[in-house]
Amino acid sequence: MKVMDIYYAIRESGSNSDDPDNFMGWGIPDFELANSIVTTVEKIDKNTRDIAIVSPNPFKEFINIRINIGSAQEVDIKLRNMSGALLFQKNMRLNVSSDITSAGWDLSKLASGIYFLQVTTSEGVDVEQIIKH
Repeated sequence: MKVMDIYYAIRESGSNSDDPDNFMGWGIPDFELANSIVTTVEKIDKNTRDIAIVSPNPFKEFINIRINIGSAQEVDIKLRNMSGALLFQKNMRLNVSSDITSAGWDLSKLASGIYFLQVTTSEGVDVEQIIKH
């Protein structure tokens, strides 16, 4: 998360954000609303169906990834930070719709923040925004 993301969230939460003026500007900010704007988890790459389902999200130490595929195939999983730097990559062959646990991936050492989990299969690419507490 960048400082400007926080700035825009606070500005959007202002009581006068729909029609800022010279007297009140953006209005009085609603910090609970601003927090929900900043921490909302959204689907980045929307497919006709989810290839990957991640839980729990937010997470503390590990994540479970449900990979929905129609046939046995190679699956590539990448974890990136907000800057796009590759933190982790794993390529594996999976059978039809499999569950993967990140228990062997020591995600507990990651700093708190927002990360992107990219799952690539022959059926498409799914990018999930995940949050580490």
